[in-house]
Amino acid sequence: MLKKGIGKHMIIDAHAHLRENMAVNEHFLKECHRLGIDKICAFCTSPPASTPSNEITKKMMDQYPESVIGFAFVNPSEGEKAVNDFEMCIKDLGMRGLKLLLDRKATDPAVFPIIEKSIELRVPVLMHTFMHRGIMNERNKVYPNESGATEI
Repeated sequence: MLKKGIGKHMIIDAHAHLRENMAVNEHFLKECHRLGIDKICAFCTSPPASTPSNEITKKMMDQYPESVIGFAFVNPSEGEKAVNDFEMCIKDLGMRGLKLLLDRKATDPAVFPIIEKSIELRVPVLMHTFMHRGIMNERNKVYPNESGATEI
């Protein structure tokens, strides 16, 4: 682990995707440590068939509390349920932020209650963004709700 002292810095990977397979997650974390990454901000954004995304994140947080900073994952399309799930992840599960993906643009009013809740809870939001307008029109078709940086 990190040795505190003059000239020592902590390295945090702020964007780490977890998978349903815990062995894959553990291997990833081991590789992070091998490369000098001390902590990861981790989230599972691909809803698996058997275990909900936030349960996977919580399991990694519990198994590796010195290394894993959990971020909640919710879908703004679920309205009040998403806001409640997000709050529960922060208050009850000890997660420290939120990851939003491609379900809605950052400017979509459905996202606003979740952002307002993040402000209330004083936690960061990591939102997927990609600058592609006018350059990669095929990507616009595949990801119509992807936000550009100017929309953030």
